[in-house]
Amino acid sequence: MGGHSGGELAAWLTAHVLVSGLSDVSDAATSDALAQRAHALVSDAGAGLGHPAMGAAFAAVVLGGTGYAVLNIGDCRVYRVLADRVDLLSVDDAAPSRHDPGRLVLTQSIGGGVAQRLDTHFYAMSWESGATERFVLCSDGLIGDTESAIREPSAEGCADALVAATLDAGAPDNVSVVVIDVTVTDPE
Repeated sequence: MGGHSGGELAAWLTAHVLVSGLSDVSDAATSDALAQRAHALVSDAGAGLGHPAMGAAFAAVVLGGTGYAVLNIGDCRVYRVLADRVDLLSVDDAAPSRHDPGRLVLTQSIGGGVAQRLDTHFYAMSWESGATERFVLCSDGLIGDTESAIREPSAEGCADALVAATLDAGAPDNVSVVVIDVTVTDPE
């Protein structure tokens, strides 16, 4: 959460926990347990460093042989691009602020100085045989003309075009983008 002191460290710690534990995620319960481990680590680090409000949001895609899983907490997003469809697979944990209804605040995050039971948004799906699927993982700062950018032929070109579209639109927030292309083949 870039607006809070220690946000970079919270994101780094969250990423570390995710990388070390994503291969064990198989359902909503194991997804929640992984998020809870990250939450405890970030909360403890924030308290120890004098930045109790430091926190992070995340989105992840776990690729497997028969399908994939998407999980997120906060307002990081996962989109799936398949042929002529773009589907949002993640859920934003955001609501209008009580003090400023025009501003959104996170209702759930990793860390953030609040002891809470996390409810990870978990979604699992089987691969569509013979399809090429693109996953776009991004922060909530992604704005601008994303429709044409999301269809760039290469994953790297897509990520570059999405960031450029955001910068062209004025980039009122930070933006991070990861693009993954997966081609599903039938076993012979």
